[in-house]
Amino acid sequence: MSVKPNLNRRDFLKLGGLAAVALPTITKVGTVGEELLLESPEAYGGFVVRTLADDDPAIKVDEDIYERFDSTNVIFSRIMWDEEYIEKVNSTEKVFNVGDSGYTHIDAALSDAAVFCGTYDGTNSPMTGSHAGLLGLNPSAMSKPGISFDGRWDHSRFSPEEVAAVVKKAALFLGASLVGIAPMNERWIYSHYYDAIGGGGQVPIEFTEVEEVELPEGQLSPQDAGELIKTEMEKMDGDQIKAMIIDVLENTDPAQMPAGAPPVGMVKMLPASQFKENLSMFTSMPTPVLSIFADKLGFDFEIANVDPGESARPRYLEDGTLAIPETMKTVIVLAFEMDYDSIEAAPTVLGDAGTMDGYSKMAITAGSLAQFIRGLGYNAIPCGNNTGISVPQAIEAGLGEGGRNGILITPKYGPRVRLAKVITDLPMAYDKPIRFGVEEFCEVCKKCATHCPTQAISYGPKTMEPTTISTNPGVLKWSVNAEDCYLGWTANASGCGMCIRVCPFNKPEGWLHEATRIMIGAQSGALDQILVKLDDASGYGTKDPKFKFWESDNFIHIKDISL
Repeated sequence: MSVKPNLNRRDFLKLGGLAAVALPTITKVGTVGEELLLESPEAYGGFVVRTLADDDPAIKVDEDIYERFDSTNVIFSRIMWDEEYIEKVNSTEKVFNVGDSGYTHIDAALSDAAVFCGTYDGTNSPMTGSHAGLLGLNPSAMSKPGISFDGRWDHSRFSPEEVAAVVKKAALFLGASLVGIAPMNERWIYSHYYDAIGGGGQVPIEFTEVEEVELPEGQLSPQDAGELIKTEMEKMDGDQIKAMIIDVLENTDPAQMPAGAPPVGMVKMLPASQFKENLSMFTSMPTPVLSIFADKLGFDFEIANVDPGESARPRYLEDGTLAIPETMKTVIVLAFEMDYDSIEAAPTVLGDAGTMDGYSKMAITAGSLAQFIRGLGYNAIPCGNNTGISVPQAIEAGLGEGGRNGILITPKYGPRVRLAKVITDLPMAYDKPIRFGVEEFCEVCKKCATHCPTQAISYGPKTMEPTTISTNPGVLKWSVNAEDCYLGWTANASGCGMCIRVCPFNKPEGWLHEATRIMIGAQSGALDQILVKLDDASGYGTKDPKFKFWESDNFIHIKDISL
């Protein structure tokens, strides 16, 4: 496959002396009223899409009914506390035998390996609980030696579109398949998270004011104290700095260390030459650690228990409440392509490996992008399935439309994506929601409903009514019965994925892929019905899974690029 070099639409960032940001080329091909018609083989897989006008809502919501959803009622939380439903899950009969195709030893090992980073060290990108591991609010990581900057990135010379281009370039570089940016809509943030792993149960998520706090005379904020400590230690040589840091860490209660802080054994292994460049990591630790540094350096100041800048940062309050500062007004939504050959094996453990791999990519890229934004001096909250509902945020960020199967349908990958997001206060331009014929096609197709093993997908029209307590009322959508859906997962001993595999939008490159774009673009019910028949006749979306994964040499992260 030959990939053409991307072309710049503008001379991005020329004032900063930086190379232009190369992103997929979007071509304007026309207008419909106030809406733009856009085309891009790279971003939209060949579909012509239209952007919505500012006054045309991407998602219809009844404000009299809608309330922020409590993730305690998400099905993955209910299997922790809902005894009646747990009994149903435990009584579900398995529909496979160990050793069957899709359930072999190597299939199971691959699925476990694929989710390794997604669940590493408390990360849990598949769950709706608290932030930890790679998705921590402020993970401690060793910085590489080199240039460091204090304060926030000065982007005053750049337009909001140019800032967005930088963030998108970084997101794609770090592993995202698609990226969109939207205003952070509070309605899609959970009212509570369910802390199943931490044992804390139902805990609020709140939007908090940014306040200025005056400290008593003679007290320093942790930030100011850390700067004084850092300035004093910079006068020391590398061996002295290393010895002091080891001494402080050995005299600190491990419970007072931040999550992800390097263990003393790792610190001892590092060469002394690296410590001066990484002082900020140690002098930005919690107050008890800073107090030990101050004591050993001979300072007699008192460190305040409240940091004046604390309210401007995302944090957990004493009762476990997740506090999101009201200044964090932007959400960056990331989509990750799942392996086509793996999904073709759905609903089996081998099919689930593609989903599990998506969860790991979500954790790595969202965590890394958040760290990039923090490096620019701004706040960032990386999220997998936690903190907020992903699909509506992806729709508002212009990544696709909601399908009958209850998940996001993208122009390029169809429903074969997993979603993550990063909430931030870095100001930038927003994308517009798009339409490319999904709603009209889903009204005719219904293949996902027909092939759903537990008949959890609706055959009827969109509705604002909930199917179970795991559905939030007041949003116009096709509601999937999450209770029945998860029972299918239980029967398969894995995720299902059947609705993704059989979807006509989930196509490899070929003549039918081209036909899909043309017919759906016409937005004609008669043509849509023809496309469904062509899809069946070509052998796509059949009931039985296909097991070509281990014989295939296709890998989504390896591209044949010829310049």
